[in-house]
Amino acid sequence: MAKKTKKSEKSLKQVNGYIVVDSVYGQETEKITVRNFADVPVATVGYTLGLTYNMGNYESVRVAITVNLPTYIEELDKAYEYARRFVEEKFAVLDKQIRD
Repeated sequence: MAKKTKKSEKSLKQVNGYIVVDSVYGQETEKITVRNFADVPVATVGYTLGLTYNMGNYESVRVAITVNLPTYIEELDKAYEYARRFVEEKFAVLDKQIRD
């Protein structure tokens, strides 16, 4: 009879589109369906925000922030809102630094 060894940490392994979480003695405790981007139609959503600052004396500087996210087609709106908020928050910090 094979001796069961106690695992000190939970291990994660990918099995046929599922994530299997092993318990202390290697028994399956949870199986979660995982969609791979390679298996379903995907899209890319992006958001760019930029501004040209007048530095005076006929000089200017252009600053832009862009983020592009791969996403599932059914989650385009959610991904767009995430990208928009991310860029606008980062741009607000950068804009304050430039103006100060």
